[in-house]
Amino acid sequence: MPNVAIDSLAERPPLTPFTNRFGEHLLYEVNREAFSQISAHDRLQTHLGKALSAKDSLHIILGSDSGLLIPLLRGMERPPSSRYLIIEIPTVIQWLERQGLLDDLPVDMRCVTLDDWASVAHELKIVDYGYINGIRLHHSFAVMDAFLPEYADLRWRMTEDLNQLHWDIQAQLGNESFTYCQLRNLGDFQQPAALLKGLYKGRTAILLAGGPSLDETLPWVQVHRDKLLVLSVSRISRRLLQVGIEPDFVFSIDPTDMSFDISREMLGFSPATSLVHAFHITPLLLGAWRHRAFYMGPMLPWNSPLNRKDNASGPGPTVTNTALWCAGEMGCSTIILAGVDLCFSASGHTHAQGSNETQAGPRLEPAAIQIETQVGDTANTTPDFASAIKILGLQAATLGKKGIKLVNPSPHAAKIEGIEFIECDSIPLDDGLFEPARGLAEHVPPLDSPQRLKQRQKLQQELRHALFACGKIQAMAKDAIDLNSLFYRSKDRGEALRHKAGMDRIEMSFKRELRAMASLTKALGIRDFLRITRPHESIIEAEFSVTEELTRMYYESYRDGTQRLKALIEECAERLDSRMAEESSCPDLSALTAQWLQDRQPGRARVWMSRHPEAVARPTPDDLERLEVCLREFDTQMGETDTAHARRARGHARLSASIDRARLLFSHRDQDGLERLIHTLEHHPEQEDAMLYQAFARGLLAELAGDVEAAMEHYLPIFEAQFEPLLENALIRVASCYLAMEHPEGAFMTLETLSGLSPIYRPHLVELLYTMDRLNEAADLCHAHLRIFPEDTSTQLKLARIYAESGARESARMMLNYILDKNPDNTTARHMLEAIDHKGA
Repeated sequence: MPNVAIDSLAERPPLTPFTNRFGEHLLYEVNREAFSQISAHDRLQTHLGKALSAKDSLHIILGSDSGLLIPLLRGMERPPSSRYLIIEIPTVIQWLERQGLLDDLPVDMRCVTLDDWASVAHELKIVDYGYINGIRLHHSFAVMDAFLPEYADLRWRMTEDLNQLHWDIQAQLGNESFTYCQLRNLGDFQQPAALLKGLYKGRTAILLAGGPSLDETLPWVQVHRDKLLVLSVSRISRRLLQVGIEPDFVFSIDPTDMSFDISREMLGFSPATSLVHAFHITPLLLGAWRHRAFYMGPMLPWNSPLNRKDNASGPGPTVTNTALWCAGEMGCSTIILAGVDLCFSASGHTHAQGSNETQAGPRLEPAAIQIETQVGDTANTTPDFASAIKILGLQAATLGKKGIKLVNPSPHAAKIEGIEFIECDSIPLDDGLFEPARGLAEHVPPLDSPQRLKQRQKLQQELRHALFACGKIQAMAKDAIDLNSLFYRSKDRGEALRHKAGMDRIEMSFKRELRAMASLTKALGIRDFLRITRPHESIIEAEFSVTEELTRMYYESYRDGTQRLKALIEECAERLDSRMAEESSCPDLSALTAQWLQDRQPGRARVWMSRHPEAVARPTPDDLERLEVCLREFDTQMGETDTAHARRARGHARLSASIDRARLLFSHRDQDGLERLIHTLEHHPEQEDAMLYQAFARGLLAELAGDVEAAMEHYLPIFEAQFEPLLENALIRVASCYLAMEHPEGAFMTLETLSGLSPIYRPHLVELLYTMDRLNEAADLCHAHLRIFPEDTSTQLKLARIYAESGARESARMMLNYILDKNPDNTTARHMLEAIDHKGA
């Protein structure tokens, strides 16, 4: 049998122009029937119209829905302060260019490929828009449906890129959420982490992190627990409690509520465990912590005698980086890194047992980044892990210069210069019993109740000073707004200069005696101040009236920002009063429990109860009920399973993502990658469906090995189960196998089934019928296809060839002339016409 287009089946059908019943031109493979019942204009208007009208935004749109989004954007009233960046796959970009849809785009619109998006986004000042929280990501129907695998890859890669950009921008801004958490944590700060410096000089520490190799190391830690200083990141607390290991120090730094979801099990540790935390730890965790705690960084977000200069914040960006630095500060001479993998395990997992990630299943998205492990193998990783590898390498070099030895006992962890691979049993340990908690208690006694009370009284005094400064800034900002208006409306030059001098004096006060609080106001309201810069226009080009407006906005940002800061400080002062009342064994529990519930810290009841056991032994019925309300609410918090983090983890483990990954590996003939994917699917919790995805991957692997009959056997269970998510992909592969086996009848039946699923496969069936010498059927199928896709030049050429082969030369000439009338540059049609004329002569 003559060869049929096996390769095109292995990839995908060519793009087919199509006009729907609303007269809208689109590419069938991109959108299929998405706009068959409701016009694209109406669906896109409903889906994106309101979102795309947001001002002060850089709108990033993934996919153009066959270009139909472009006229919608052109026709809508776009805010002059916003910009629009459409990111498309290359084949669609080429079609858009041929259709003239990208000609003379407005200056605020661009349409580019994934390769060019970053440079164009920076031209459009994406970072500036990020500063004002103005980056908006939108998905077209093409991306949401992902009929073409390129769109799934586009969505995944853009999500990763924008997540990284978000974190970079937050780091540059200093992240106002850090300061909010810092102020809300004031009443719960205990002692500075600087007190731990040199406390464990010369000792061996093990830092337990959340990577898959943690599970291999935990049995060794259990055996040698009394010889190690055990440090752990808070996210693995659930796992440590499961195996009966309590760390000497647990570390937590993140300010988000999600950090509570991930790390809440740390609240189950005994008093033998101390917490080391950033000043911006989420209050949900710190407020419920019952034992000793040491904070890193300044106590207050302004210059104060309460801020110890030697109490550093430690490096980021991850808690592992911070904990590693802290181990060095404690004086440890050897630090063992367990669970610091920074790559996927062979089973596709990114975290150890007990984590939300492992419960959700292995990560299945396409993983384009591969790194070398400590034993020379390759492993997949994510962009954020790849970034962490570089940062950890820099940290290892710094610690190495101080004579601190870093060891990672996992053969499958990422290879990092400065970190030595030594298996656990070969690591030398100190002799004798080691009791870190006892040493801590002897050298750094905990705060008692009078000391806590005194520290909080000092903080209250600081807050009173801050409120006074806020009041002055707010009053001055209001004066400056009035002076600005008078300045721009003054007819008399001398009067205008007096108003300008008044604004200058106010600005000088902000920079001198009120500098600390003015800077904090700007830090907390940084996005308001950055809006003044207007990414879309240069202030140098601004008109006089615009300059007046920007100056007014500047002082309004001070006025409004100071009002928010005052409200936050007043809230913190109330919480401090509540914390001081907690020191009493017979406080007003009605007020205390109300404060705890308002702060979403019902676990605070456990803190108070642990410090006042005598009061708990003789509560009044009302107080007992109030405490029980808090304890029940705390149990509910701790028992929640459908958390935001768990949902995100399940998203990374979607089985459907393995289709795109398998096809990508197949197209690159990556047999090792397919083997890893098959192994990964063996560990997915949804095993019944996972076995079918695994069968698909096994079929692809057999095809790469040249065993098409075995491949067909692997695809068979998908058909038997009529498993819709894989059916179309499996049929494509079976058709290719039949063609490779020169089995035309089998290929015909498979392509006929595919054509029933979608008309985009009819041209392949036409080609097959032609090779089988069934010309009349091939011609009929061409006619049927062209009734739906009258602009499909490829099928028109096929029909002309069939006419010519069957002796209907005049019909062939008519079809070829029709093609050339529309496109005189079609060389294929011209050559075919010349061949027909030559034979006719």
